[in-house]
Amino acid sequence: MFPLAQTDGVALVWSREGFRGDWELKWGVEKVGHLLAVPERKGFGEAGAGEEAWVFFERGTWRRRTILATREGLELGSFKPDGNKGRLEMADGRSLLWEAPDQWEREWGFSAGGEQLFRMVRHPRIAGSAHVPTDARVDVNPRYLLEPALPLVLLFGGYLFATRPLVEKFKPEKVREPSWNLDEV
Repeated sequence: MFPLAQTDGVALVWSREGFRGDWELKWGVEKVGHLLAVPERKGFGEAGAGEEAWVFFERGTWRRRTILATREGLELGSFKPDGNKGRLEMADGRSLLWEAPDQWEREWGFSAGGEQLFRMVRHPRIAGSAHVPTDARVDVNPRYLLEPALPLVLLFGGYLFATRPLVEKFKPEKVREPSWNLDEV
């Protein structure tokens, strides 16, 4: 795989390969990273970039969080979701915010101290695919290209992009039956 630090951080493409949950991060024709987020194994993902490999898995029932770990089981961080955003707490004490900076949720990314590490800009969706993420352009802040944790954080952002619904799920309890009683209108 091509090293992320040797790209210019612009025009990376995050794309789905097939229908089984295989995703790739590419710079031109060069593969920079990969992710496997299999729908049948909800809450579990495997990612790799260069010589490194990681796993993402969910833990907890009431206070659900996603753990980022090496394949050997060393925990590197945990992600606490909060609605459509969340916070990634790294083992070294750093804290990153995952959010959509625009109100239409076309862009997603991690930021620290108000400065964005990278942003994923979702390509237009195909009709009828509101819950299925499509390809995205990824732009990395050049200041963070040499950050050792960037490949892990970037691929975990891809995991969130690939596994979280892009719109709020339909909740039938919010739908009210129409009333034909004119006194209720």
